[in-house]
Amino acid sequence: MPRGVKLLLVVVVLPPLVFAVLGWWSGRTDSRAGGITGGRLATCGAAPNCVVSENVAVTDAVHAVAPFEGARDLDWGTVEAAVRAAGGRILSSRDDYLHATFTSRVFHFVDDLELRRDGDTLHWRSASRVGYSDLGANRKRIEALRAGLRAAH
Repeated sequence: MPRGVKLLLVVVVLPPLVFAVLGWWSGRTDSRAGGITGGRLATCGAAPNCVVSENVAVTDAVHAVAPFEGARDLDWGTVEAAVRAAGGRILSSRDDYLHATFTSRVFHFVDDLELRRDGDTLHWRSASRVGYSDLGANRKRIEALRAGLRAAH
């Protein structure tokens, strides 16, 4: 095989193929939703592909995200509608907890979103199932949800 063809395969074909396989794999791996432990959402691991509003140091700029304040008057149906409007698929929901998944358009990476209401505060956690970096996708998702909830509130 000529060197140019080999280089073309390695540079052009291999990276998208690897991402496609990782996207496929993320849909088949276990959820990264930790649920509620000790009354709180799970922490994030070391990788920068997760954000959470509790169980994290405020100084952790990689993982920390502010909770949504003023949630006491927010109807849970409004929360569910905001998640769906943002592209989420709700897997489970009850009065104080919601678990949804989001799937990226191109490579179909699956991320888990969890919400927990604590009185007037809505805590959230969003984490990628595979990979190391999410290029800020989970943080952007939380900020989009925050904006949607503010508009609905």
